[in-house]
Amino acid sequence: MSFVKVIRDFHSGRSRGFGFIEMATPEEATTASSRCRAASARDGRSPSPKRTRRRPRRAGPAGR
Repeated sequence: MSFVKVIRDFHSGRSRGFGFIEMATPEEATTASSRCRAASARDGRSPSPKRTRRRPRRAGPAGR
């Protein structure tokens, strides 16, 4: 892993139940995704990893 970001609630500071993980290589991401799908969380829920793409940067206010 090269970067991890857990998304937290602004007011309470508690985790919102999802986050982002950046892997160093595509192969590392594929392996981690496969292992994650086979695992289950302590509370019985299964993680559901999804690949994301970076969005292009938007211009300033109102898309200018």
